[in-house]
Amino acid sequence: MMTHRPDSDADATLVADSLRQFAERDGGLARARDAKDNPRFHEDATRRARFAEAGWFGIAVAEARGGAGMGWHETCALAAMAGRYLLPDPLIGALASAHALSACAGDHADRTLAALLGGDRNVTLLPDPLAADAASIIDDIADCPPGSDLLVLIEDRDEARLVILGEQQDGLRATRQPCVDGGTLTRLSLGPAAWRQAPTLANGTPARVAFAAARDLQWLARAAYLNGLAGAALDITLDYLRLRTQFGRALGTFQALQHRMASCHVDLAAARALLTEACLARHTDRQAEAARAAVARAGAGALRITAEAIQCHGAIGFSDEHDIGLFRRKAMAMAAPGGGETGHLLEYARLTER
Repeated sequence: MMTHRPDSDADATLVADSLRQFAERDGGLARARDAKDNPRFHEDATRRARFAEAGWFGIAVAEARGGAGMGWHETCALAAMAGRYLLPDPLIGALASAHALSACAGDHADRTLAALLGGDRNVTLLPDPLAADAASIIDDIADCPPGSDLLVLIEDRDEARLVILGEQQDGLRATRQPCVDGGTLTRLSLGPAAWRQAPTLANGTPARVAFAAARDLQWLARAAYLNGLAGAALDITLDYLRLRTQFGRALGTFQALQHRMASCHVDLAAARALLTEACLARHTDRQAEAARAAVARAGAGALRITAEAIQCHGAIGFSDEHDIGLFRRKAMAMAAPGGGETGHLLEYARLTER
């Protein structure tokens, strides 16, 4: 059973503070508004290079492989701060992919990992294994701007292999459509040639182990991001209720609104507690189910909190004049992968039946 290290809270605070300083220097929520209005903002190679320079892509990668060698608790602290400032892709998909690549041996894995950590290449982990069919269609892939590579676990009966797909390969066609937060969702059509050309990074048990750890870390980082944005939305709403007056009284003094904000606080506290427990479940037989439970709870909580935030802001909350709408849009985009709350809970139920 993994226990919480006393120094991990201090490390998590330092990591989160480094990202907070970056986000504030980068324009804060004004940059999130730019991302909503400009889809190409999510494809900014300069920003990816700055993320890489700070070492965030390799936060969960061992120092011997070029990373920071930190744990999942620190990784989630980083993702939560990214959520507070609504930082755009590709942070979460990239740090999970780096974790998977660092568990693979061979020249191709080493080169891809180095390019990812250096900011020269974006790699996204597909969270669901695929069967080795002659042709496949993968819909609604998040965190996959143009030029990205995709890490995929291929399962064929009792065999498994972890491969990397690139848009330049024959037999692969990518199309994209706008997402509500200003990013894009990708659809990949894969023909037989794509599977034949896909480089294999790991086979058998090593492939499954590398994939499972990275997938669970990706769900936890996504849960942390959702908790971060929900916490920021709640803070903004509480400040608004303290300042906005009606009938000569601050809105925050009305009991009905106090009850609604209290329910939001309970939602957020529960989601944060579940995320902490999921981080502690690493390397146990509960790792996968704990990750699913954490991201299901975080997504549902973020959607409820941002909906309440919009309501409490009144008419301005429904317009584009106030930043609170940005949090609602991002919550909708971040909570959807994996089937949303329902999809994650169904997978949780399947895992706990074993």
